[in-house]
Amino acid sequence: MAEPGAIPSASRSACRRHVTVLFSDLTDSTTLVRTLEPEHYLEVLDHLRSCAHAVMLRHGGTLVEFRGDGILAMFGFPESSEHDGRRATEAALQLHEE
Repeated sequence: MAEPGAIPSASRSACRRHVTVLFSDLTDSTTLVRTLEPEHYLEVLDHLRSCAHAVMLRHGGTLVEFRGDGILAMFGFPESSEHDGRRATEAALQLHEE
């Protein structure tokens, strides 16, 4: 008898997968924190997160985490392709531009 929630052996086959991880954070954020009012700094962060979300989705990435002024995204999971690195690079460039 299998344990509850156990994965059937046919579904447990391991596979090696290449992923591309993208990390980005706001340049000079400590200077911004000191010079902006807190509510204005939060507006900047909200705009950054909104842009990051749209850009990563547009390029096929998955946002893993927002932490402070940083974002962590992954390309190539759960489905990988040979273009994941290129898509991550294009996403990073577009995020920087926006």
